[in-house]
Formats: sequence, C-alpha cells, structure tokens
Amino acid sequence: LAALTVIALCIRLQSISRDNRVVWDETHLGRFSSRYTTNTFYLDVHPPLGKLFLTLLFHLFSSPGSSALATFDFASGSTYPTPEVPYAAVRMVQAVFGTLLVPLAFALCRCLNLPMAVAWMAAMFVAVDNALVGISRIIVLDSILLFSNAMAALAFAYSRRALDVLSNKRHATAASWYWSLTLLGLTLGILCR
Repeated sequence: LAALTVIALCIRLQSISRDNRVVWDETHLGRFSSRYTTNTFYLDVHPPLGKLFLTLLFHLFSSPGSSALATFDFASGSTYPTPEVPYAAVRMVQAVFGTLLVPLAFALCRCLNLPMAVAWMAAMFVAVDNALVGISRIIVLDSILLFSNAMAALAFAYSRRALDVLSNKRHATAASWYWSLTLLGLTLGILCR
C-alpha cells in the first residue's frame, strides 16, 4: 500500500510546476485568496474554509514581506510571477491530498469487510484515475473536499463497526466508538464549511 501511495504521489507531482499559467478555477480561487489577503469584502456563495486554507498555504510558502498575492490579478492564462506567488508549492499540497485518497480508499474497503482484492482494486483505481490525477494537480478545492469526504465515510464505517463490536461485547471499549464519532463530526464539520 505504501508503494502504491508513493507511485500515486509520483504521478501527481510529475512536472507539476512546468505549466506556470493560471488554469481553470485557479482564477477564482486565487482572486478569493487575494481578497482575503487585502481584507477586501466580496460576496461568495460558497463557505469560506477551503479558500481560507488556500490563503494560508499561499502565505506559508510566500517569501516574507511579499505582496505579490495581493497585487496579482489571477487572470486566466496569465503567467504566475514565479518566486512571489508560490503556485507550485500550493499545487503540491493539493497533490498530497489527492494522493492520500489511495490509502483511504483501501482502508474504507477493508472497514466495510470487502475482500482484499476489492480493496486493492479500489486503491489502484484511485491511484491512476485520470480525473483524480488531473484535479489533484491544480489549485482547486476538490482534492481537499474528496479527502474530507473519504475521511467522513471512513469514520462513519468505523463507528458502525465499533458499535457492532461494542454491542456484542467482544473485548470492546467505548473509547474507539467515541473516537470514531469525534472524527466523523470533525470531518463533517470541515465538509460543511
């Protein structure tokens, strides 16, 4: 599983910084991050947590004192000012979230008591699926959303499994059930924000 996860990471990271142009929804999400940086009010129909996370990533990977994020317009097709706007580093974080779907898919299948072959097949499909690879290589919220969805599904499946074990009194403690419910609440909260 570790080898498959590393392969998936290599697929997602390969030449990730080669295209230094703003693509697809990076235009909108970059502008939102820019507005958060300059404390400019704007109206958005979506919850802010994902865009605030992207803003945090831009600030973490930017050079100290750089104001390029606030001044760059993120026009579709425009070239990133390379050292000032750390687009490659933020894309790499997105790729890591997309890669973490591989072990989560495997763990979810195993937690649902599916056969080992099915769990391997699910992990391999997630590792090489073109849509998942493509969406993991750009600055959009989909990788984080899919990761949170998978974590919520895994927490729910684990809580159901822990409840079954607890109800049958087979060497069970309520701590595992409470832990899984806490994780489920946390991931559902992230999904809603």
